[in-house]
Amino acid sequence: MHSFGRVLVRGYVVKDGLMAAITAIDYDFDFDETMHQKRFDVIVTDDAGRKTDIRCTVFAKTQFDADPMIYLKEGATTLTFDGASGTGWCEFCWNRNYFDFAKDYAALYA
Repeated sequence: MHSFGRVLVRGYVVKDGLMAAITAIDYDFDFDETMHQKRFDVIVTDDAGRKTDIRCTVFAKTQFDADPMIYLKEGATTLTFDGASGTGWCEFCWNRNYFDFAKDYAALYA
């Protein structure tokens, strides 16, 4: 979560029979002209010192208008998790005021 100029990280990785807290996330993503995510790639580091590689490609997307202050851009994904194939879900939550300003510039960063 990006809030008040900081990136807040919460969560756990469970693999190889061990659960460990996430300590860092390195990510990159692409979005389309509507600022809907197309790709989301992540390297997660946990407090056991492991790195987990997650690569997501969005194949179906929707916008969930649950609150008048935000847009929820959601996408079903195919993914690899340390090379193993699977499916996933990726959500981007945008403050509407920021989104309405930034959408005009999305093509510059797509």
